[in-house]
Amino acid sequence: MPREKGEIAWSTAASVVPIADREVHLWRIRLDAAADRLDDCARLLSADENEKARRFKFDVHRSRYVVTRATLRTLLSKYLRKPPSDVSILEGRHGKPEIGSEGEDLEFNLSHSGGLAVFAFGRGRRVGVDIEETGRDVEFRDLAQRFFSEQERAVLRGVPDPDVREAFYECWTRKEAYIKALGLGVTHGLDNFAVAFGPAAEPGILHSDLDPDAARRWSMRSFLPAEGFVGALVAEGRPSVVRGFDFDDGRAA
Repeated sequence: MPREKGEIAWSTAASVVPIADREVHLWRIRLDAAADRLDDCARLLSADENEKARRFKFDVHRSRYVVTRATLRTLLSKYLRKPPSDVSILEGRHGKPEIGSEGEDLEFNLSHSGGLAVFAFGRGRRVGVDIEETGRDVEFRDLAQRFFSEQERAVLRGVPDPDVREAFYECWTRKEAYIKALGLGVTHGLDNFAVAFGPAAEPGILHSDLDPDAARRWSMRSFLPAEGFVGALVAEGRPSVVRGFDFDDGRAA
């Protein structure tokens, strides 16, 4: 994938178009902007999803969960050409959502951070996406020491303090997107593979104890989903043509 740091032309789609060969579709939605449609969104959810929503302690988290799942069901229903209630969303071994047998070759992944969610869709190739809100202050170097590979920690040690936030999130989203594409949880370990990051680095997997052929098997791209956020997309196979859409449930028919 190109080195562009997120220059995706996001457009509001009048309809959900088929995913062409080598394409990945990204959809984004501002979750809090849809909060006034919460009842309509909840009606699209399964009984299990609504039960999970009721267990959230804070209203804002409950609302964002409901809108995220309703958007996912709506988009899947358009790609699969069936009602949202007929879409079977299963939970994989490590919590990755998957489609039931009716999904054919449609693959998807999603990520949300703060009030933003992004969904990735591909055909016949696994995809993983991760977004992070970069305004949050954390102990970047300490977290890297805990979760990054030695090769990645060495890169981050060479980053000046004013730039460490950007470098950390760049690395973190790329690692998360790869793990999510594999369908593995972070408990499987983030330090047993390394991704390229930094000003002069082309996004990609450098090596992986999980898969010696990972560098060739997967393509990677960073992108900017919105101001104050950073994201990464990982797709199986050759670099993809990425098309970005803003979700509007009144138009994505």
